[in-house]
Amino acid sequence: MQRWKLVLILTLLVVLASLPAATQAQDGPTITSVSVPDTVPGGGTRLRLSPDGRYLAAWTDGNIVGDMPSPLFLPIHLFDLSDPAAPRDVFLIGGQTDHAAGAAFSPDNTTLVTYQRNSQFFVWDTATGDPVKQFFPGALGGAAFDFLPDGQTIAWVWPTPYQQTALLNMETEGYTRILARRLATWAEYTTQGERTIPATLMALAVAPDGAHVATATMYGDILLWDVATGEMRALLMSEDTMPQLAVRTLAFSPDGATLYFNNNREEKLYALDVASTAVREIDAAPLGLFALMGDTGNIALAGPDSASVVIIDPANPKSRQEIPLPLDSNTGPKIPGQRALGTFAASANRIVFGGFGNEETEQTVIFIITLP
Repeated sequence: MQRWKLVLILTLLVVLASLPAATQAQDGPTITSVSVPDTVPGGGTRLRLSPDGRYLAAWTDGNIVGDMPSPLFLPIHLFDLSDPAAPRDVFLIGGQTDHAAGAAFSPDNTTLVTYQRNSQFFVWDTATGDPVKQFFPGALGGAAFDFLPDGQTIAWVWPTPYQQTALLNMETEGYTRILARRLATWAEYTTQGERTIPATLMALAVAPDGAHVATATMYGDILLWDVATGEMRALLMSEDTMPQLAVRTLAFSPDGATLYFNNNREEKLYALDVASTAVREIDAAPLGLFALMGDTGNIALAGPDSASVVIIDPANPKSRQEIPLPLDSNTGPKIPGQRALGTFAASANRIVFGGFGNEETEQTVIFIITLP
């Protein structure tokens, strides 16, 4: 072989070896990662995955950053995950989106809605990143909200003693219904029994058919609301008299018959039968992190020490697949327990797991696991 050809081949091999590559076992999942700036590496980043798993929105919790807007830490990153081996940072949603509190994708994946700390909603086109509209709904709500299947209405929790959830039409910018608990007496309003702090809402899930919305209070009560009538049914009432913030994530099974919820204190995952209200333990859930994997009905969980991801069939939890994460000495599980909200999401064939801080670069690493 001519010498120049040998030199060329060796040069190409060196270049190829230096390129970042996705980790992939034979016939196994593809694991890649992206990084975003974070003032508290691993602690302040929140995530939302589009229903089809194509888009990932990542932003920094404004409460972690502080009162001063930061052009470095606060913009919302939107990643296109179409190529599982090469995630693409499509654009930064910046400017007036400082201090984003929450985000949700529309059921058809074409729209990203964000809610800001000043109680403004922003609507974005996911394909172009262009702003579609912004509006102020006239109320100060919480960070938990999600779309109903109609793609026009969102259910949005309000931090009030009435455990209120607003149904807000994104087209008209008006309310279609306020779901609120009916308290019988003034004493029930002021104390709510032995509870000296009002039981405001922490988590929300929309049933697949859009007929019901489930919410969880800071005490761990789980309430089911009829969207058409506004009637509330208590599925689970906690005996706690002080807020423990134990239930932070809710998810309906694809048929809507089961409601899954975590318990952060116990670090366990439970299944609640909507019809009978019977509760059964499913599996351990480190940091309370779990996500339903779309219509597959499977559930993704954080693995032991947050060093892996576990996929289970809730009907047969012993049938489990554990996927180790490619951690190194600089990128480890640095997920403060009180800031674990929003660091885990899933679709039918994709799981995203954030909250891994690289203290040397002040970046948060987000792992993207794509199943074959």
